[in-house]
Amino acid sequence: MSDLGQMIEEVRDAQSFAAFVRQLHAEIAAAKRDPEPAASENLELDPFLEALSAWAQTTTGRSAVDGVNAWQAAAKLLTAGHYYD
Repeated sequence: MSDLGQMIEEVRDAQSFAAFVRQLHAEIAAAKRDPEPAASENLELDPFLEALSAWAQTTTGRSAVDGVNAWQAAAKLLTAGHYYD
């Protein structure tokens, strides 16, 4: 993961969420151009959404999105969709 992990921690509002989404988009676009070495698992919408759903269903106990603001929760969910296998 590039600096997405750090960016998630800084998401607090619409502007910081938009910056996060731009970085996520750039990372996905770069992985599509050069998949080696790709840490990304889901580069297309269908598997991305499937992974996001699977992550949400298998998260047990206190969820990673509990207790955080809605913008940060959305960023965490998008990241799960991108990396969860």
